[in-house]
Amino acid sequence: MKEKEWLACTRVAPALKFLFQKKGLIYKGKKTQQHPRGRRRLRLFAVALARRVEHMVTDRPLRRLLIAAEEYADGIGSLKLLQDLCAKSRIQEYSFFEEDGGPEELADWLADRHARGRCAGQAIAILSERDCESVCCLHANAAFAREGKDYLVEAAIQANLLRDIFDNPFRPVSFSPEWRTSSVVSIAQSMYDSRDFAPMPVLADALQDAGCEHEDILAHCRDANGTHVRGCWVVDLALGKN
Repeated sequence: MKEKEWLACTRVAPALKFLFQKKGLIYKGKKTQQHPRGRRRLRLFAVALARRVEHMVTDRPLRRLLIAAEEYADGIGSLKLLQDLCAKSRIQEYSFFEEDGGPEELADWLADRHARGRCAGQAIAILSERDCESVCCLHANAAFAREGKDYLVEAAIQANLLRDIFDNPFRPVSFSPEWRTSSVVSIAQSMYDSRDFAPMPVLADALQDAGCEHEDILAHCRDANGTHVRGCWVVDLALGKN
């Protein structure tokens, strides 16, 4: 994948494939050595997908699992807690929405409201998996659950969320510690805690006041069409999480 393709990609699968293959983003080197930062980002991306379908899920253990998985990504709680919550849910096995399935089979899936509800639940339940590659594997299910026959619209939003978390891997950004002023940290922490990222332009102003003139950072904060979630690369940099 080239930089132009990464920036224009409207599907999660090819973008994730690239992230897994590029050394240093997910894996340190060998396939079995996941980078801690990569693990956190993948899990937060999966949480972001699950939060987009959480309104479709009434299963209480799953709703608790969603919160616990988000905390676990930041080093709070345990994997056992996630697994116990999943075991208490009604999700016993996973089924996969196949975009390249036969037309008749696909039509049946798209028309089945209950199937979409199950997919939404599975997108949360998968967060209990140990392997961070696995927690992202139901991205198509989340898109299908959210939009049904218009799942490609949601797929494009998912790709934007992935870029919000992983930025542009072709142009790594260096963040000066001098930009991490009390004002910058306060604004970033407030957004992170509340999950309300509307003040992103305010963060840009605070960063500029601190001496930051990095075009990519400021543009990401001020993008009127931008979608931000926990794990947003600029907020993470401001909080020193990278």
